[in-house]
Amino acid sequence: MSDVEICNRALQKIGAEARITSLDDDTKEARECGRAYDPVRRAALRLHPWNFALARASVASLSVAPAWGYAHQFPWPADALRILRVDGDGTGAEWRVEGHRVLSDGGGPLNVLYVADIADTALFDSQFREVCAHLLAIELAEPISQSNTKKQILRDELGALLAGATRADAQEGTPESLPEDAWIVARA
Repeated sequence: MSDVEICNRALQKIGAEARITSLDDDTKEARECGRAYDPVRRAALRLHPWNFALARASVASLSVAPAWGYAHQFPWPADALRILRVDGDGTGAEWRVEGHRVLSDGGGPLNVLYVADIADTALFDSQFREVCAHLLAIELAEPISQSNTKKQILRDELGALLAGATRADAQEGTPESLPEDAWIVARA
């Protein structure tokens, strides 16, 4: 499914009769889709750590330390939309995202698990495509169909769609075991 097909799916969801053949078409629908598609795609990617969009990188510490609070700062990977997990030098050091930097007391290199900015629709999960089309339909509902009612209906449907898609996506792999809480260990 291409970006145009995702846009046409969104147009179908809002009841638009017109379809597009390109985001560069000289129609209101194509202009609105072209304006909204990339921001909506990026927002949809940030909603959940979709398996198809996960990436790993090892990043070196920047030469300038933060002004206070942490010993080191690290750059975001260039294609990162959301940092999920950081594993420093094995010390279990705390970390925090500020701006487009990862701050940590752990030395480098810093291993980072993140959601990447995937634009190639051939790599998209089928349920992600549907979530993306649904979010796009919400964005297009008012400018294309002039219907706030349709927009609200789509918003109401989004929760169930997103819950099902993220639940299925999360079941692909071995569940992560959570570390034992010190309070529970002390009671044993």
